[in-house]
Amino acid sequence: MCRVKAVIKNGPIDSERLALINTSDGKSVEVILAKAQVTGETIRAAEIGRDAGRVLVELPRETTAGSWRIWVKTAAIVRG
Repeated sequence: MCRVKAVIKNGPIDSERLALINTSDGKSVEVILAKAQVTGETIRAAEIGRDAGRVLVELPRETTAGSWRIWVKTAAIVRG
């Protein structure tokens, strides 16, 4: 497990949060998470693989675009 840096906003209901995550190609994806899955400005994810300064992570929920796995820059990963 790892944590991914994100911009966290209030979600559609009080028990949810909207996370905006920057991908390694400079785009931003949105994922709605339970409040418990957010710690500060990070979200929990599973590291799947690494390649040339980027990390493939599997998110705990599907993004609004329909992806479960995204590539992020290595600097976006926080251990713990």
